[in-house]
Amino acid sequence: ATETAETSGGTMNDREFDFDVLVLGGVDIDTIERVPELSIPAGDALAVPPVRDYVAHSGNGVALGFHGLGLRTKFLDLLGEDTLGALVLARYAEKGLDFSYLPAAAGTPRSVNLVDAGGRRFSFFDARHPEGTELPAEFYLPFLERARHVHIAGRALGAFEHARRLGVTTSTDGSEERR
Repeated sequence: ATETAETSGGTMNDREFDFDVLVLGGVDIDTIERVPELSIPAGDALAVPPVRDYVAHSGNGVALGFHGLGLRTKFLDLLGEDTLGALVLARYAEKGLDFSYLPAAAGTPRSVNLVDAGGRRFSFFDARHPEGTELPAEFYLPFLERARHVHIAGRALGAFEHARRLGVTTSTDGSEERR
């Protein structure tokens, strides 16, 4: 059901909302490796438990969380048309998450995380997108115009200004600072 500002008591000029939450950016792959401790052992190899790849990062968690709560959630990001991107698409198809993406020429980023027995983590972040890579406004604006709230998790700093102009509430998790 769509709502207008008049029926919801809001102030967004009688706009219709197709999405409760729009999430911009923040999906990559995490490769998790459990190690006894965060140090380099003697020798050139160490036997470890199986290496696992997970669809991860902040926008992923936010989008899946809101979706799991039953909110109408739309998620947008850049994604490589590669094996890792296929993992992302399969996960969202399995969960029924509404996800759209633009192809990322550099592929799907990943982080390799070493996690010790105490849970301490060290992450090698694959920052393969060129510095300053952003989702283009012409990609996200049609969705932002129909959203009640936008969470900006990465690669969309320009969206704050557009959201303010449209009267859409915003949130972020600080991950944008690292991108």
